Amino acid sequence: LPLERRLRRLVELLDEEGFSAEIEQRGGELLIREMSCPYFQIGMQHPEVCTIDQAFIAKALSLPVERVRCVLDGDAHCAFSVQMEEKQIA
Repeated sequence: LPLERRLRRLVELLDEEGFSAEIEQRGGELLIREMSCPYFQIGMQHPEVCTIDQAFIAKALSLPVERVRCVLDGDAHCAFSVQMEEKQIA
């Protein structure tokens, strides 16, 4: 699928799992925010659970993904940065 359709589907899937996801484009970067976290309670004891989302997003988009915010670190939400060329987004 083209990247735009993969992004829409990714948001749908994350929403279905309880993450309330939103995407913001900043030039050659996409910021994917998860406004809620169904893993929060288990993440308190097992923070490695947070790598599931990062791996899922990277696999769904076929792009490298970096976690830049995490509720377990005291942030208001989790966020993932996807670096890309602007022409990929169109």
